[in-house]
Amino acid sequence: MKLRLPRDQREVVRMLALYDEATGVDGLLEKFDFDGAVAWSLDRIFLGQPTRDPRPPADTDPAAHAKALLLSNGFRQFVLRAILDAFPEKPRVLFVHVPKCAGTDLRWVLEKRYFSIDGAIENPGWYTPERRLKYLRDIVNAAPFVDRIFVRGHVPLRFYVNQGLVRPGDDVFTVVRDPVDVLISMINYVLTRFRSDPTGTTPDTRQWLSHLGLPRLPPTMTAADWGALARRVLREKRIVTDNILCNALGRGDAASSLEFMVASDIEITNLPRYEPWLAQRWGVPKSERANESLKFVTRANLPPEDMDLIMSKVTEDRILYDRIQASLDAADTLSVRGRVLG
Repeated sequence: MKLRLPRDQREVVRMLALYDEATGVDGLLEKFDFDGAVAWSLDRIFLGQPTRDPRPPADTDPAAHAKALLLSNGFRQFVLRAILDAFPEKPRVLFVHVPKCAGTDLRWVLEKRYFSIDGAIENPGWYTPERRLKYLRDIVNAAPFVDRIFVRGHVPLRFYVNQGLVRPGDDVFTVVRDPVDVLISMINYVLTRFRSDPTGTTPDTRQWLSHLGLPRLPPTMTAADWGALARRVLREKRIVTDNILCNALGRGDAASSLEFMVASDIEITNLPRYEPWLAQRWGVPKSERANESLKFVTRANLPPEDMDLIMSKVTEDRILYDRIQASLDAADTLSVRGRVLG
């Protein structure tokens, strides 16, 4: 006896509990009854909304169309929303991980406490469609046995807000840092990753090498070579973006970041307050300083023209960070809520 087709995207996600990588999507869909199904009606069910593409022809095989939808970019782009919506009864722990702001350290703390979902699940560089479906299967099978769902990874605040994923009772929080230190730390992080992976075996280093027009790094690198590479990394906007804070918390500018922070009422602390906040909020007496990068460049050893460039790349971040810093100082607390920034 075959199973009834899903009626909405929540049921589509839950059907993935039956996914077997040995038989793939075809084996999964063979378990369901497509008699009487119409291909064009499946878009709303599998994607959560009608597609903008023209309707498939009337004689399109609905099972083949369902397979195409599960492997499509439309399904991939909103898969995080889909998996969270599939379990609305689970409170959410949403950490907005701003790059180079103690995020990996805090992620490790939270992963020990909560069942986690990788926010990078939609990234085709890290997840093939088949790996994504296998990962979703494991989540669907485990979710009924957890109390909360923690989302890890660099998911921007605007995604949570725009997709309606921040609800009353959910935890949403972030850690920020002086924007100049963020940008310098980002350069050091990229160089540290290059040092451990000079041939680009992982998706991130492979992409960065491509942006720099390099097939790989030389087998040996002098201090001068690393300095020259740091300058190239700084100037490659596809690697070191402008206004890193505002891109994580808004649309790249301070005004939109403040709007999203107020709308979500996100909890905010900064790096100087991070250790005591970690102890007070999470009961962790000391940070493990996870993912700390090597210090290839510092404020002291960067040439003046590089520091000038850095300052030009953090103008909006500077406005946002100063606003947050002033609110923390005025409240004299370890963190503040987004509503006080309005």
